[in-house]
Amino acid sequence: MLDVLILLGPNSSAADLGAITQPMQAANEISGEPVIDWNYETITDVLPVLTCGIKLGPLRKMRDVYRKTLIFLTGSGFSNEEYFAVANYVRRHYRKGNRFVLLGDAVFALARAGLLNKIEVAVHWESINQFKNLFPDIVALDQIYSIGEKFSVSTCSDATTDLVISLIENELSSAIAQQVQQRLNKPVIREPEAPQNIPLAQRYRTRNPTFISIIDYILNNFDKDINVINLCKKFGLSRRQLERLFADQTGISPKKFLMDVRLSNAARLLQSTSLSVSDISIMCGFSSNEVFRTSFKRKHSVTPTQYLRPITHREKFIASASNSPEHWSVLKKNMK
Repeated sequence: MLDVLILLGPNSSAADLGAITQPMQAANEISGEPVIDWNYETITDVLPVLTCGIKLGPLRKMRDVYRKTLIFLTGSGFSNEEYFAVANYVRRHYRKGNRFVLLGDAVFALARAGLLNKIEVAVHWESINQFKNLFPDIVALDQIYSIGEKFSVSTCSDATTDLVISLIENELSSAIAQQVQQRLNKPVIREPEAPQNIPLAQRYRTRNPTFISIIDYILNNFDKDINVINLCKKFGLSRRQLERLFADQTGISPKKFLMDVRLSNAARLLQSTSLSVSDISIMCGFSSNEVFRTSFKRKHSVTPTQYLRPITHREKFIASASNSPEHWSVLKKNMK
């Protein structure tokens, strides 16, 4: 029997939990007996609340498990206390021989702990460029999921279903995996290398090559000093032509589109890393901390600092005493 532990971090999603458990439940029903056993546990004593608002519990706080247990780690927006608890837990069980499946921002948490160095891991397309900058020693893959000897990673809930069915094939049998696929109405099980990013032309429902080129440029260079004037010069358009193009294709101005890209990436970094607000402002291309603060508050109704989870004095002490990798100081030096 395959023993599975689903470790719930903060802001775990119901979609992720369904993507994990539905294939396993189907495997048990098809087999006519329990072939997979799973349990839920939490990182801290705090009652977990899913992103949809549902409270789960009471659940047991994470405990040591058998070395062959497959551990799923879900969640986003880890506080320092949760991060250190997870890092120590994973480090200990990694040495015991456990395997892990990472969902949500768990890949950021373990990357920060230095546990993924030299390892190939799938990273969500919206975060992959930032991930590569933050963790140059990790091989970030632009694909829907990755399956490794110790660490497997899913980039979204839909990909998690494919990943779990692939694990069922590896751990149980191809016959059971195929029946699970049919039970869940999955026409195909995508290979890990399947591209995750929807082509820009399809995403924006356009065939305009100029617009697609501009969008691609913004998404790959929002951290640099670009603005509407730069875009006009680069693509040979007048300001009026550029604004009309964006109005037709997106319904908003190019200035607002660029700002939204920067703000969405900043929000993701605030939730998934321990970088300072100043560092995030630089990484997302804002001209100053004040511009970042004002723009962020206008969109989210709170400042970047307020958007973060409150960090206690105890957490600050733990963070300062941590023996975590020195890449955070290296990162700051590289950004200057």
